[in-house]
Amino acid sequence: SGNVYVADFKNHKIRKINNDGYVTTLAGSGTKGFADGEGSIASFNHPRGVVVDSSGNVYVADCGNRRVRRIDSSGIVTTIAGNGSNGSTDGNGSNASFNLPYRLALDSLGNIYVTDRANNNIRRIDSVGNVTTITRNTSPGSKDGNIGIASFDGPRGISIDSSGNSMKYSVSF
Repeated sequence: SGNVYVADFKNHKIRKINNDGYVTTLAGSGTKGFADGEGSIASFNHPRGVVVDSSGNVYVADCGNRRVRRIDSSGIVTTIAGNGSNGSTDGNGSNASFNLPYRLALDSLGNIYVTDRANNNIRRIDSVGNVTTITRNTSPGSKDGNIGIASFDGPRGISIDSSGNSMKYSVSF
């Protein structure tokens, strides 16, 4: 619908700029913390990346809380993955752990890709909340090769190509 969404990092909010250029707070109390809920009841801790799906759900890499969150079209914030502790555990929803989720990308199948910066990995969250580590080399580096051998050093950005090839990444550092 032409809206722009911004992770307002230091204000701990997710902001929306509509087509008329009017800025509103979509979610976040403005105080660093963690709470799911509607609008300003919810709290974030240094949100980083945001991505929007075709239904109007906004997904947020809540970096400081080590979680990935969703703001649905009615403004309700829920946690879809991550338990808040440092780690790199795969699993469903709160059974998974991240270490600084930073940026997000969304493919045409509804999978969310996450740069897990401090783990030096790329992670995928499927449509039912299962978190899977795509790259397995946690040692920081710049090694090319298949996803089991390749290494990254603090990946900060990710995108999916326009053909919907979810295994072709653009990663920035």
